[in-house]
Amino acid sequence: MFICNCGRCGKLVKSETTSICPDCIEAEEKEFNRIKEYLMENPFATIFQVSISLNISFKSIKRYLRENKLEIIERNNQKNKFLSCLKCQEPIQSGCYCTKCATSLQNNSTSDDTHSQQNYHSSASKRSALIFSSRAI
Repeated sequence: MFICNCGRCGKLVKSETTSICPDCIEAEEKEFNRIKEYLMENPFATIFQVSISLNISFKSIKRYLRENKLEIIERNNQKNKFLSCLKCQEPIQSGCYCTKCATSLQNNSTSDDTHSQQNYHSSASKRSALIFSSRAI
């Protein structure tokens, strides 16, 4: 168990699994559900449109993309410039690493890299069916 400050509000958190307090976890769930509902009604909304319409920060939207909860869908052969691989900076649609870097990290991983391994591979089965168009990125 560790004690740290909540990454969202700054309160002290005592936990084994998260660095966000229970109140902020609940607030994030509500925020994500608002995004989900908005995208069901506006399936090709841009990140900008979602942010402005729902008053949700780009930082929060990017976090949901990194967590594989959302995915950027490229349209009209436009590459997304909002989300990039943490290692090589290539554009990605979701997660933290592109397929090439994820494979490389997995092959070169050690026991110290366990935490990194959990976050690098984007999996369509984990993602929400919600999408963003990349046209406003």
